[in-house]
Amino acid sequence: MGNMCCYVQVEERTVAITKRFGRFDRTLEPGCHFVPWICGYQLAGKLSLQWQSLLVKCRTKTKDNDFVNVIAHVQYRVHQERQYEAFYMQRNPRRQIQGYVLKVIGAMVAVRNMDEVSGQRDEIAKAIMEEMKEPVGLNGYEILQVQIWDVSLDKGLEQAMIEAKNAKRKAEVERHDGQEVSTSAAM
Repeated sequence: MGNMCCYVQVEERTVAITKRFGRFDRTLEPGCHFVPWICGYQLAGKLSLQWQSLLVKCRTKTKDNDFVNVIAHVQYRVHQERQYEAFYMQRNPRRQIQGYVLKVIGAMVAVRNMDEVSGQRDEIAKAIMEEMKEPVGLNGYEILQVQIWDVSLDKGLEQAMIEAKNAKRKAEVERHDGQEVSTSAAM
């Protein structure tokens, strides 16, 4: 009689999505499940419930017009009660979450000077988390953690600042040496 019924094995930390006559039917929890194809049931796909990690690299401008590179690490997962939304409303959750992170980093960095950005990593991470909570949650995901791993000057700007610091130190040394010479001459 052909393949009218099927057993579906769902792995740990995964759910399977079934549809009946092309419409969402239910989610299947981990384990072995009987899916009667003859009754119009189909396996639409599987969804991982494991924590996912995303590394976001962003090059943006500060308030004082310096370019900085910011590296953020985001951990997220499918919200337990919103599996339907996660499966049907999100084609590429990584790309959407990355877009939110880039948008928030750009907005947060644009109103701060370079020194403030470096010193306020935790505040920027909290802002990313707050800004992303609602839009990501509506799509069936939850943000577990955001960390700002690195804030660094753009390579060209960094080299120019190093050269400026070296020139300033050299000028201070020369001025200091000049003061010592004038003090010893006065004695």
